[in-house]
Amino acid sequence: MSYLTDQDVAERFREARPGRDLVAIEEAAIPVTVLRVLVSAQEEKPLPLLEEFVLRALFNGIREIGEVASFLGLGADQLDDALIAQVQAGNITYRGDGEVATLTSRGKLAAIDLMSISAIEQEIPACFDRSIWRVTEYRESDLIAKKAAREQGLLVMPAARTQHIEREDLRLMDLEHLVSPGKGRARRLQLLSILRSRVTKHRYLPVKLALFSDGVRTEPEILVIVNGEESFSHQRELESLGGAVALGMKVELPSAVPFVSSSNFEPQDVADRGDDGASITQIGVFEHPLRLRAALSSAQRRILIISPWIRRAVVNSQFLTDLERRLKGGVDVQIGYGIGLDGAGTDQAAVDKLNALARTYLNFNFVRLPNTHAKILIYDDVYITSSFNWLSFRGDPNRTYRMEEGTLVAGIAQTDRVHARYSRVLKDSQ
Repeated sequence: MSYLTDQDVAERFREARPGRDLVAIEEAAIPVTVLRVLVSAQEEKPLPLLEEFVLRALFNGIREIGEVASFLGLGADQLDDALIAQVQAGNITYRGDGEVATLTSRGKLAAIDLMSISAIEQEIPACFDRSIWRVTEYRESDLIAKKAAREQGLLVMPAARTQHIEREDLRLMDLEHLVSPGKGRARRLQLLSILRSRVTKHRYLPVKLALFSDGVRTEPEILVIVNGEESFSHQRELESLGGAVALGMKVELPSAVPFVSSSNFEPQDVADRGDDGASITQIGVFEHPLRLRAALSSAQRRILIISPWIRRAVVNSQFLTDLERRLKGGVDVQIGYGIGLDGAGTDQAAVDKLNALARTYLNFNFVRLPNTHAKILIYDDVYITSSFNWLSFRGDPNRTYRMEEGTLVAGIAQTDRVHARYSRVLKDSQ
């Protein structure tokens, strides 16, 4: 399986829809049923059919070329290419005026070999993609269980149909890649028919969705990326099922009023940030997860994150591994979260894992805030403020993508002031 990171997707597909902006990259999963298919097959024969029949006829005592042609229901001249090929292969020789042919010793062995090949029944594994309703070339090792898909917050793509998979839904041409040479076979199996199939397990294949908006319609256009490539068959099927509407996706178009955070302790206005040589950049929604990943993978001195909610689809095993690596490297980490008293919208399991890290590492301050609307990421000399939910942007059934851009400020003095301000807020809330 060819795995693409969000950064890979952004670089390769950002311009894939001219006139539209990439607004989000989603992790999704295709429903796949693993089957065991019983087929009737035989080893693929090494000769074209006409050449095989010529050898068989000669082996059975028919030696005159005219009689061989008559036996096959053909004209004598229609055998010329087959005869020439078998003479060149050393399997037959001509006698007299060329109207009589005989098998050589090598030709007799070839004929015996051809006649010894008989049909067999064999059960082969196959991955059936329920979203496009056919067998595909996915590797079973690339599939994940439903529990893993849920824990990762993957958006499950709809199945093309709801009924059981029947034998009539399987095509021989889709199974041919499963019977290539190897595994004790010298030659490829030639599939003759499908006898029956049975389900062994239900799994999911992780894929990527790139969402594009024209800034006018609320329904995004979806590009489906399977095994590192755009999948037109999945896109056609998804569109026939309702597209973004079927997935509950919509784009909240930008308002005429610039975004202002509802936090009570926001940094100074952007107009004041040009001092001290700080650079100011607007970043799109899809770039936020990339910045979070950059913080977790490259921060050398400090990370500070404030997000109202925490979901395990974001604070997953990879997040925790990267975070612990930063902590072991001596990076000062502070995370604040919390909105409301009941903790709705936050996964307690993810909170428990962060608490466990905070008990282990003295350089990790993890704080439950009373009621924050702030959405802040600071790492080293960079800070970003926007409407992006840093620790809960995945796993939310309400998949509304906002067009507002976040503001990224890179500069030591400015970031120091903002970091000090938020550090005090977190300390006061402990």
